[in-house]
Amino acid sequence: MIGKTKNILYILFGFFILIIIVFIFSLFIEISFIISTYSFQFILLLAGIAFFVSICIFTPLAFFQKTMYISSKGFIISSNIIGLLTLIYSFIVVYHLWGLIGVISGLFLGVVGIVPVALLSCIFNGKFTAFFEILLSVAIYFIFLYVSYYIDMKSDKINSQSPNIK
Repeated sequence: MIGKTKNILYILFGFFILIIIVFIFSLFIEISFIISTYSFQFILLLAGIAFFVSICIFTPLAFFQKTMYISSKGFIISSNIIGLLTLIYSFIVVYHLWGLIGVISGLFLGVVGIVPVALLSCIFNGKFTAFFEILLSVAIYFIFLYVSYYIDMKSDKINSQSPNIK
């Protein structure tokens, strides 16, 4: 009798711990949403500046051998800023459209991340403007990343062919 009571108490204690963990995780997501909402305008401005600098400054720098390294690293930094913008925007979209359950499924159950879940939530809710905004930002992210790697490979190829003059 005492063994069965002990087992029931262990099971209840386990459920209690599970409920506390779910509550803390939900609280963490709520706080993340509040922080994301307030920081979104700043990150959007930062991404706009990064895009402008990449197009107007880093692209011309990529044509000169001595500045290829700066251009490559600039494109990587810009790519990461745009990737952060995409992540935060996707998080906000999923939270607004599908709520806490959508965010949890995007972060853990889908294992693919919040961005594809945001694309799905936009399609299912008819928010095609947000869908194309997320798709465009993902495309810009990968284009800048590819350009950075291309410039880096080209710079390495040029540097390996040039003679070492000391």
